[in-house]
Amino acid sequence: MRTGALGTAGRTFLRPGAYAETCAVTDEFAAAAVHHNGPLWILAGRRSRRVPEHALVHASVRLRPERDPAYRPDLPDPTAPGRWADPDWTKPAQPHDR
Repeated sequence: MRTGALGTAGRTFLRPGAYAETCAVTDEFAAAAVHHNGPLWILAGRRSRRVPEHALVHASVRLRPERDPAYRPDLPDPTAPGRWADPDWTKPAQPHDR
């Protein structure tokens, strides 16, 4: 079976370091500006949803209150084990064995 435009059989060839350089994610991404919805969203209603008591929350969310103490005071305790998903979110993904 042929896949890819050049028949690369599912392989992608990149310049060494290109993936890590282009797809780098840092802790600073968690402190990016909060997106504000346009005026039409007022018609749908403006509210913040409650974080369920046993919710699993992405680890990047844990960083925002450190930089903005007013952000979501209802978030779980940052030291609570088992509440934070993807603790290695800033590390590059590893290729899967086929």
